[in-house]
Amino acid sequence: MASFQAAVIILNRGTNPINECIINVAGTLMYFVAALLSMWHLQGDYQLMYLSDFEEAEHRFFVECVLQSTFAITTGLLYLLHCILAFDTVLVKYSDNIDQYDQAYEGPPPLKLYFICPSVHEKLENYSWFQQFETKGHPRKFRTSVYQKIQNFEPENFGDRARLKMTISRLSCKPEKRTYQVQQKQEKTSLIFEGIRKPSPRVNLTLKEICEPKFCPECTLGLELKHTDVLILSQYVRSDGCMLPKRITGLCYRQQKKIGTLVTMAQKAGLMPNLAPAGSKKDPKKRFGWKKFNKYFYESTIKY
Repeated sequence: MASFQAAVIILNRGTNPINECIINVAGTLMYFVAALLSMWHLQGDYQLMYLSDFEEAEHRFFVECVLQSTFAITTGLLYLLHCILAFDTVLVKYSDNIDQYDQAYEGPPPLKLYFICPSVHEKLENYSWFQQFETKGHPRKFRTSVYQKIQNFEPENFGDRARLKMTISRLSCKPEKRTYQVQQKQEKTSLIFEGIRKPSPRVNLTLKEICEPKFCPECTLGLELKHTDVLILSQYVRSDGCMLPKRITGLCYRQQKKIGTLVTMAQKAGLMPNLAPAGSKKDPKKRFGWKKFNKYFYESTIKY
């Protein structure tokens, strides 16, 4: 079954979560049955036991059966984990309460398939032959999770691309005003009108550091952030209240940890009620026990 699935991926036929569920359920059952049969044969073969009065080592057959059962159970658990992930992808549904004009909505998280592991896959993506193999026939089709409903959304509106797009749109400053000045030149018998770009008087007011690949509010601009600076902290948070990863925010390790702690403080204090999972109680007054009361934090308690 794994060979057939590998052939499907090599031929760029795409993958389907339902097919993944069926294949992995069958693989899990087969490996568990193989483990049970090995233990049953191990228990039934009494003729291989030493019937002398002296204590001797176990027969090689018993050791091989135990190893076979152990490896079969381990492989079956891996198939079971893959099956659970595939079932979770199939059961993902869009919420009916989502505002269609909510630009911060990112859609369901995509199902990502990697070659061996994410680090190896990212290194292989640097080569053109792997990019052609990966996108030939069905561009990025195997990276999507819900194929029936994904057609209603643009590929740029969910996943890591949406988070990166949202972060760039929030962190970017207003572009320079491109103005041109018309100059007139006389060359022999011809009159030339040329438009020369005139620098904007607002160039000195822009933050050039904000367009760099790595930008930290404290390291670059010297800003001392607090958990009450919700407008700044919300730039590094998804619509469900989760902190964006370091490769998306572009922060250093220290600032990534600090802003993550500040986001947690702001959420616990009830300052970010709109940026929360769909099933959470966004109104702090409806929470249970002491969680409905106001909470105050000190940034000096953050440990690095």
